[in-house]
Amino acid sequence: MEKAIKAVIEAETRGEHVTLWLSLPCTWGSSARSFGVNKNDYAGWSVKRRDIFGRLFPGALVLVHEVLSRGGGLVHGWPSFSYLNGLEAVQQFR
Repeated sequence: MEKAIKAVIEAETRGEHVTLWLSLPCTWGSSARSFGVNKNDYAGWSVKRRDIFGRLFPGALVLVHEVLSRGGGLVHGWPSFSYLNGLEAVQQFR
């Protein structure tokens, strides 16, 4: 995270425009997570992916704020239907 923020700051000092591409929640929150439901460890897979999302999302928001506060842009890939849309942190972001 420190490297990413440092790169944003350095780009700004050089007068460069930064656009952040954010692809969260990826597969875990989309309907694609239902593929392979009949596999033995689907529940374990699902819990692990939600844990990964839970660790990545707060840091992603810090980086989003850093970029936008410096006049940069944001492009994010977010499925229109996502199981994560109900999470409070996601609702605040959207």
